Amino acid sequence: MTLPRLLITLTSCLLCCNAAVAQNQDSDLALLFLPACNQHIDGFAAKVKEPYARWRQQNPARAAQLDQRPANTAAVSPPSSESDLAQLQEVCESILDRLTEPRSAEQRFVSPEQTWKSFMSALRKGDLAMLEECFDPGARSMHMPALKTLSKAELAEMAASFTSFELTATSTKDFRQGIATRADGISGLVLFVSSKRGWRISQL
Repeated sequence: MTLPRLLITLTSCLLCCNAAVAQNQDSDLALLFLPACNQHIDGFAAKVKEPYARWRQQNPARAAQLDQRPANTAAVSPPSSESDLAQLQEVCESILDRLTEPRSAEQRFVSPEQTWKSFMSALRKGDLAMLEECFDPGARSMHMPALKTLSKAELAEMAASFTSFELTATSTKDFRQGIATRADGISGLVLFVSSKRGWRISQL
């Protein structure tokens, strides 16, 4: 079964559930993607190992039911396009969000300000893996292809071009807005979204 077809199946199942059941179904159905996430998303297996083991220990009945379902995603071929990869990454990140305990965000993503500092550090070092982690899935598929074409020197130059950053008063529980200003005086909005695993850049 191809990735898009699996995603459509997952969505259809969720729409058919009532609100009380949907939360558990959402989590359980998303977990069917674990084999694909482990196989095709770099570093995912290491990140999910501990929270998934904890979830199984805390939810033995649901874990047993999950084990009885066909492991269709184990045979999913590698994503054939950037769009398919972005879709899979989004599902995989949703799994981590659901399995991660509250307030367990890494220090580097514990606040919008810290996420911006992490983003600047990744630019200065030319660390593409770290840059990917600074974005939420949608923004990652939008910005990373261009960033990957730049050399380490060009990424460092980009970091040096920003002279200031500050958050605005616009905010909600899971959304913050910032303004980044470059040396040439041009300013732009930076949007951040929150999950259990910390704050990520959703628009740059």
